[in-house]
Amino acid sequence: MDDLPEGSGRPVSETHFPSAHFPQVHFPELSHRLLAWFFRNRRELPWREEHDPYRIWVSEVMLQQTRSDTAAGYYLRWLARFPTLESLARADAEAVLKSWEGLGYYSRARNLQRAARIILDSREGRFPDTEEGLRSLPGVGEYTAAAVLSIAFAKPMGVVDGNVLRVVSRLLADDDPGRIAPLLDWCDVAWFEWCGSQVLAASHMPKSCRMICRLHGQEVFLPWPAKVNWANIDLLVTSGNANVLRCLRRQVPGLQRHTRTITIPCGVNVEAFEPVPPKRGKQLACLSRLDYLENFPLVLQCFCKLHSIDEEFRLFLAGPAQQNGMLREYMDAMVGELDLTGAVVFDGSPASRGDWFQDKHYIVSCSVHEGHPVHVLEGMACGLKPVVHAWPGCRDFFPQPYLFRTVDEFCQRILEPSWQPQAYRDFVAQRYPLARQLDRVNDLFIRIEKDLADTRTASRDAANARDGEQSGKKQQKSPPHSLYPC
Repeated sequence: MDDLPEGSGRPVSETHFPSAHFPQVHFPELSHRLLAWFFRNRRELPWREEHDPYRIWVSEVMLQQTRSDTAAGYYLRWLARFPTLESLARADAEAVLKSWEGLGYYSRARNLQRAARIILDSREGRFPDTEEGLRSLPGVGEYTAAAVLSIAFAKPMGVVDGNVLRVVSRLLADDDPGRIAPLLDWCDVAWFEWCGSQVLAASHMPKSCRMICRLHGQEVFLPWPAKVNWANIDLLVTSGNANVLRCLRRQVPGLQRHTRTITIPCGVNVEAFEPVPPKRGKQLACLSRLDYLENFPLVLQCFCKLHSIDEEFRLFLAGPAQQNGMLREYMDAMVGELDLTGAVVFDGSPASRGDWFQDKHYIVSCSVHEGHPVHVLEGMACGLKPVVHAWPGCRDFFPQPYLFRTVDEFCQRILEPSWQPQAYRDFVAQRYPLARQLDRVNDLFIRIEKDLADTRTASRDAANARDGEQSGKKQQKSPPHSLYPC
C-alpha cells in the first residue's frame, strides 16, 4: 500500500477532551507527574531539542508509521542530503524517493517535496505558523500540524494520538455509562482493547461512533461476550487462533450476523531480540503468568522426568505471580517434594525478556489455553527451541515437531537431536512479524477513515441537495425582483 492518509476526526484545535466528566482525575497533577517521568526516562533522539520547523516536520512525518530507533538514522541521512526546505524543494524527485527507500509508504516522501515546493513558490519560503496554513499542505493532518506548531512555534496545541488516548483510557478505566458516553460522543472510532465491562456498557448505549472490540483468547470463557450487544459493535478483532473464534461462536450464537469479525495475530519485533549463542545447552525457560491456566504443575512433572534422565538440566520460571500466592506456595512445596531444589529457579518478572532469554536454550509452555503464545514466539525469536503442550488450537500456530502431549513426549522433544536456532527465529520472522500486524491494523483504520469520509461526503451532498430544493421552491414562489423591473 502506497498512500497513507493521516488521521481522521476533529482537528486538534477543535478537540475538547471531556475532562469535566472525570473529576476523580486531577489533570494538572497528572501533567506534572508525566513530565517528571519523561525527564527521568527520555531517550536521546536527534530531533529532541530541535525547534526548526522544517526539521520538526520531517521528523514527525517519518515517525507516522516508523519506530523512532529506525527513523533516527533516516532522519540524520535525510538532513545530510536535504538540510533545508529549499534543498528539498529543488531536489530531483528520484533522489528524494531514494533517500526514503526502506521507510515505506512513499507517498510521505512525495508529499514532503510537494509541500516544500508550495512553501517555496507560494509563500516565499516562509514556513506556515498557523494550523490553517499547515493543514493546507499535502500530507499534513491534524496531528502533524499540532506537533509542528507546538514544538517549533510554542503554540498551545493539543497533540492527541493513540498513545495519549491509551494512557487516558487506562486512567479512566470505568464502566459507568455517565463517563463512557462523553468519550463515545467525542471520538470518531472507539477501540476497546478487552472484551469486558467497558465494551458491554458501551454496546448498550445509543450509537454515536464506530466501535471496535479486540478479544483476547481467555476472554472467550468469561461472561462478557454473551452479554455484549454485538449489533452495535462494528468490528470484532480476535488476536488468537481459530479455536478462539469457534468457542466464541458457541457462546454467542449468530455472532456473524451481527458484526464483522477478523483475526489479526500479535506480531513480534524479531530485531528487538538478539539471537542466543548457537551452542546447545540444558537451560529451560518458562515465561508466563504464574497462574493455573499456565499449568505449572505439568511443567514441574515434565521437568522432574527430564531431570531424572539428566541431572544437568535446569528450569527457570519467570513472570508475574498470582496475587493470592496459593499456586506459588504449591510450586515451592512440590519442588521440595520432587527433590528439585536448586534445579528449579524462580526469577520473578524480568526487566528485559530478550536479556533473560540469552543464557537459555528451550522455551517451554504447558498452558491449557492460548489466544496467541507471544512469549513462546519471543523465545523462538532468540533462537530457543519451542516445546509446547498441545492445547486446543495449538496446531494453528506450530508444526507437530514443536508439540508434545505426554511427559514422555516432552522429554523426547528436549533430548532429540534436532536443534535449529536459526530455523526457530526464521519461523517467527516469516509468520508473525510485528510489521505485518501493524500494517493490518493500519489498513483497517485507513478503510474506516475512508468510510467515515464517504459518509460525511454523502451527508453533506444530501444536505446541499435539500437546501437546493428548498431554494428552488422559494424562487418559484417569489421570482427575483430583477426579472420584473419597475
